[in-house]
Formats: sequence, C-alpha cells, structure tokens
Amino acid sequence: MVTCILAVLADKVQGQPSYTLFFRLSGTNALLPRSYSVNPVQTDSAQVAVHLQQVLLKLQSKGYLLAAADSLRQTGDTITLWLHLGEIYHWASLRPGNVPEALLRATGYQEKLYTAKIFSPAQLARLQEALLTESDNRGYPFASIRLDSIAIVRDQISASLAYMPGPTIVFDTLSLQGTARLKAHFLAHYLRITPGQPYSEALMQRAQRWLRQLPFVRITAPYGVTFKNDRAYPVFFADSRQTSSIDGIVGVQPNELEANRLLVTGELNLQLRNLFNTGKSLLLQWQQIKPASPRLDVSYWHPAFLRTPLELQVNFNLLKQDSTFFNLTQQLSLGYALSDYGKIQFRTGLRNSRLGNAAASIDTLPVPAFADSRLVFLRGKLHLE
Repeated sequence: MVTCILAVLADKVQGQPSYTLFFRLSGTNALLPRSYSVNPVQTDSAQVAVHLQQVLLKLQSKGYLLAAADSLRQTGDTITLWLHLGEIYHWASLRPGNVPEALLRATGYQEKLYTAKIFSPAQLARLQEALLTESDNRGYPFASIRLDSIAIVRDQISASLAYMPGPTIVFDTLSLQGTARLKAHFLAHYLRITPGQPYSEALMQRAQRWLRQLPFVRITAPYGVTFKNDRAYPVFFADSRQTSSIDGIVGVQPNELEANRLLVTGELNLQLRNLFNTGKSLLLQWQQIKPASPRLDVSYWHPAFLRTPLELQVNFNLLKQDSTFFNLTQQLSLGYALSDYGKIQFRTGLRNSRLGNAAASIDTLPVPAFADSRLVFLRGKLHLE
C-alpha cells in the first residue's frame, strides 16, 4: 500500500513547488499528534514522500508495526494523507538464546528490558549491532545474529536470539606499506598487535590513531586487513616525514677567565627522530656564548619501553651564568596511551638552583634565604586528544 501511495504522490505532485502537508488518522479524521511529526508541514514536491517515510518510521519505533498510508487527497497546494496505525505491539519476551553471557553483559542486555515493553525495531537493531560489535572485538569478526522461535499472539511478540560466532580469528604478522621505516618488533609492541592475539576491530582503529601520533610518520591511507585461514593480517599505510635535523655553528675565542686558554663557543641544535627505525627520538640544544655560561637541553623519548605500552621520556636541562647562578633540572616521565583518545603521564624529577659566589658577594642586595634550593617533584597529568 505504501508503495502505491508513493507512486501516486510522485505522479500527482510532480512540478509543484510547495505544499501544505497534513497527516490524519483513518476512521477519526483527527490530525496525527505532533509528537510524531510537525503537522501540518510546509514542504516541496520532492520531500512529500520523504516526510511520509519519516512519519511511518517514527510510528513503528513506538510499536505501531503495521502503520501505513491508507489514502491521499490533493486540493490545490494542500495534500492530506490518511494513516492507519493498527495495534501497538509489545514484547512478551526476548530470550538470550545461545548468546554467550560475556557478550550479554558487555552490551547491557537484560531480559526484563524486553518483557511487557513496547516493541521497538530500533532498540532491537541497536542490541544486535552491539552484540556484533563486541564479537568483532573478541576475535569473531564474522559473527551473525538473528531472531529465532518468533511467536506473535495478538499484540504480543516473543522470540529468542540465535547467535552464530563464525570462525575464531587471531592476528598474524602486521605490515607497513609506504616509505616509513619501522622495525617489525617495535611496530607490533607500539601498536599492541602481536601474533596469536584475538582479532579486534577496535584495536585496529586505536592502532591507526597511535601510529598517527608518531611525529616522523604521515598516514597515507586507512588501514586494511586481509583474512586468510583464520588469521588476520593487518596492513598500515604511512610515509616518512622529514623531522630529523642538525644545524649549528662552533668557534673558538680567547678565554677571558683563563689566560692562554681558548673558549669553545657556539650553538648546536640536534633532532634525531626514529633512531635505528625503533621510534626513539633524541633532541639536543647547546649554546655557549660567554665563558662558563653554557645552556644545555637534552630530551630522549622511548616509546614501547621494554616492549610494553609504556613511553619513557628523560629530560635534562642545564643553565649556568658564570659564577652568578646555576640551574639544573632532571626529569623522568612514564606515559601510557589510553584505549581511547588521550594519554596518562607521571613525571618525577629533581631541580637544583644555586646562587654563585659572585652574586652572594654583592653588598647592596640581600641574598634571599631560598636562593639555594633543591626540589624533588612528582606530577600526574591526563592528556585528552
């Protein structure tokens, strides 16, 4: 009946620019309640059939499974559609059938949610989709689910879930295609995908995000997976990004503090990314312009530390101004990339600050009590991306 109505609509409203569309209930001629649709609605000729489909879907989501369009009438620029609602259908029961208990718990299934409740096709579809998604992440990407033992008594529906898990799929060797160069053992531990591990689509998606976080890698295409003989072979696509560099200038000059000695001066900036194709990075900045006044910053980053999901970072900062002051900061950080967007990081370190003899000998300014200090710190931080 709906197909016939849509065909008539397409024939009657063709070429008309705008209409006022009314939805009325068959038998009573009352307007359809506004909770199901704006009524009347201003629409153009191309959208009349779309509005009808949307209304029918909304009615079906509220249990009117047999809702349909009965007839229509067009008067000038006004179209009236009469709808037959039928009975509201309810769940008598939806039994778990052979679905594993772990899947039911993960999806939040409870039999009481499907007992003496209005039947909603959308709710049932969400449950089925959730069960398949969980299966996809537990080594069963080819699982399927359907309703079995369906019984309809008047307006009561009962059924049982029938679950077909399909073959168990485990990860095999992953590969990286493109100009990016990463050792296989590092990539497997950094992406947390190791041979023999149950296949997980969610893990594949997270691995793509983690790969994108490497500063020397540029993702060129979405990941792929080849399934063969109960094995999954992940493929990632990435090119190298030029991030390593070295530049600086070094010279010598007479040392003002020590006679007959030369002073090495200059500046050096060193960035080495993806050391030995293992993802490690070393950054170094050194500067010395004045005698006994060096500045040195060193940072070392080690992802997949000890073949674990941990990231190790070590920072060393030195700032010295001849005999005036001396600052030294040493930091050690451990980070862990969360399953979803973000990372948790813990940092500890030691900071030393000392006021030199030259500053302490100035008579005009008092030396504060905290001029020489030693601080040990521990911090936690959550990064959201």
